[in-house]
Amino acid sequence: MTTLILDTTGDQAFIGLAESGLLQSKIIITEGRQLSKFLLASIQSILQARTPIYIAIGTGPGSFTGTRVGGIVAKTLGFAWNIPLIPFSSTLLPDLELIASLSHEKYLLGEGCPQIELVYISPTP
Repeated sequence: MTTLILDTTGDQAFIGLAESGLLQSKIIITEGRQLSKFLLASIQSILQARTPIYIAIGTGPGSFTGTRVGGIVAKTLGFAWNIPLIPFSSTLLPDLELIASLSHEKYLLGEGCPQIELVYISPTP
């Protein structure tokens, strides 16, 4: 049961690969503003031609643009592979082992959702 973990909400992007809820490998992208150049190549590298059964995606809080890039990539891959997305709070980072475990439990309980629901709240001046 392969899982792809993806979070692009912060200054660093985290990509993880888990098997049955246990983290097997991870890639940290530190390029920041050039994330889109390295994200898909890093995902391809970590998966090594495997197809995950779901994608765990970080939903923030964090960078609006970074969150959108990660969300669009996750939704596109989820649609192409016909697999669910499991959202998680980016406040759990950098503990990818915990994220792998929690998202695996959510998947087994059927709490996966086919789309990401992102909510942004801004204080009024």
